[in-house]
Amino acid sequence: MEINGETYYWNEFNLQSKTGEAATLVCEEGTWRLFTEFAPDHPLTAADAVMKQVGDRLNLTGANVRVTLVQTSRVYRIEGMPPAGEKVGDEDNYFNAEAGDVMQVVSWSGQKVEYYNGITLGSGSVEKAFRLPRFAPVRLSSSSDSTSSWSGSGGGGHGAD
Repeated sequence: MEINGETYYWNEFNLQSKTGEAATLVCEEGTWRLFTEFAPDHPLTAADAVMKQVGDRLNLTGANVRVTLVQTSRVYRIEGMPPAGEKVGDEDNYFNAEAGDVMQVVSWSGQKVEYYNGITLGSGSVEKAFRLPRFAPVRLSSSSDSTSSWSGSGGGGHGAD
């Protein structure tokens, strides 16, 4: 995505269990987040979603959240097997909505709208789980805006990476 004319990148890892459950692990400026798709109690159409602006309130699951970011993401690179139909150059619109520890993302492309709950994982938990070396945060963009971003499509996400 772009913020103040600069391209901002993050990495997404599509996880699939043997039982078919899917999640997306996102690394954004040294912070790890885990996103899982959900079916909202109060779904939006793509036409509804495109009208959302920062500060708007909505209720998808019984929690009142506020839109904190509205953006478009683009897939820059794919390694391994992407979610079905994903390819370099794909773009999705999305917005983040938050309240307290509730983090939700609404992503849409064309008329298809997807919904994700997100949690921020504790420091070192991903490194320990995957036996990775301790991650040293590197700022990939000089923008000072808070982005807390993620977008997804195809049941697992594909943001800029």
